[in-house]
Amino acid sequence: AAALSAAQGLVPLWYFQGIEKMGRSSMVTILCRILGTLALFLWIRTPADGWKVLAIQAAGVFVSTAILLAWMYREVAWRWPRWPHIVQALQTGWTMFLFCGSVSLYTSANVFVFGMFASPVAVGYYGGAERIAKAIQSMLGPIAQALFPRMNYLLVTNRPRAVRLARVSLLVLGALGMALWGGILLAAPLIVRLLLGPGYDAAVPMLRLLGVIIPLIAVSNVLGLQWMMPLGLDKLFNTIIIGAGMLNLALVVMLAPRFGGMGVATAVVVAECLVSASM
Repeated sequence: AAALSAAQGLVPLWYFQGIEKMGRSSMVTILCRILGTLALFLWIRTPADGWKVLAIQAAGVFVSTAILLAWMYREVAWRWPRWPHIVQALQTGWTMFLFCGSVSLYTSANVFVFGMFASPVAVGYYGGAERIAKAIQSMLGPIAQALFPRMNYLLVTNRPRAVRLARVSLLVLGALGMALWGGILLAAPLIVRLLLGPGYDAAVPMLRLLGVIIPLIAVSNVLGLQWMMPLGLDKLFNTIIIGAGMLNLALVVMLAPRFGGMGVATAVVVAECLVSASM
């Protein structure tokens, strides 16, 4: 797990975003993930193989990181970082760090908090539905990552074009999010059976409800990350995120004991609605 975290921290995604050539990094990342998934099916056979899952995941990230670093240093010269540059990077990036940490209040923290009120079986149902929803939601990630540097550039050089791009992005990502949610509503039983296996039917309604967050996140991504952050509205942006995270935790504590996984899913949806509406 430590090796996986170190490799993820070294991925030079920021460079390819900055030069607006996300196609390269996306191609390498997707290829390594596909190979890693194939390796899981080939080599994981028993519960004792759990350590192999982490090893395969870490290997995939290490390979993609090495390829992208090599690619980057073919174009730019290596330079040792200096303390003034490190301090400057930390100062300018702390708001994004705060955002990433705050988002966990209504994402990864939910399974942990739910575990305080429910049995491992109930937590397993919700956790499975949440992982599937996140995986489907991540399909919008490459588009959002490609838009981020372009929006930053246009807001400085050509504000009218930035406004048009924001409107188009909102329409496209919103429509894709709605399409993905529609697919979940129709195919949730099949998706759960294929990805979680038999005996997880209780996760189907949770997955359908969690699917609502996909178009909501698409909207908040455009309004927040693509628009508010480049305009310097960091403080207001993070206030919204932290407020939604605290609301989510409060709702989970109130709803989980009575409504189980559906209560937790409802808390997430309400928090995401607050984020999108506030932005």
